[in-house]
Amino acid sequence: MKVLPKFYVYALIDPRNGDTIYVGKGKVRRMYKHWRKHVLRNETKPGSNKLGDKLRKIASEGYTDVLYEKLWEGDDEQMAFWFEISAIAIIGRDKLCNATNGGDGISGLIFSDDSRLKMSESRMGKKHSAEARQRMSAAHARRKLKTFFKIFSFEDRSTWPQFDGAKLGISHRT
Repeated sequence: MKVLPKFYVYALIDPRNGDTIYVGKGKVRRMYKHWRKHVLRNETKPGSNKLGDKLRKIASEGYTDVLYEKLWEGDDEQMAFWFEISAIAIIGRDKLCNATNGGDGISGLIFSDDSRLKMSESRMGKKHSAEARQRMSAAHARRKLKTFFKIFSFEDRSTWPQFDGAKLGISHRT
């Protein structure tokens, strides 16, 4: 089984002209979240975020996404920060939509008990809409399925659950 690197440095590339418009550090699927946040969900107001404005302009011209390129991958987060800072410096922040020179963020942030209490109290009494509950339920089901497939390897049948031959119908599931 292939082990994926934990961190990477990525570039978002304008599909209209091939220019790099943003450099960032991430892990898992971080580099794909910018388009979703700024274009599909429209979570930022026009004029409040340089990258959001650029992505919305690209979308308004009929493009359905930007191009993505991993510049570096590895398990060392400090090295990832260094590559991010270096890439931004080499390209020039004036040519990018980055708000900072890189190397910052809240990686590994642990909130104090007081902060956690304040955040909890701010959410008290608020209810999710029916649509939000459906989306959370679907996401939870996908996570359960992914966990199932990680536990049971299809190549190694010894990891499969053993049944005693009894059929499990709806009445047996409670």
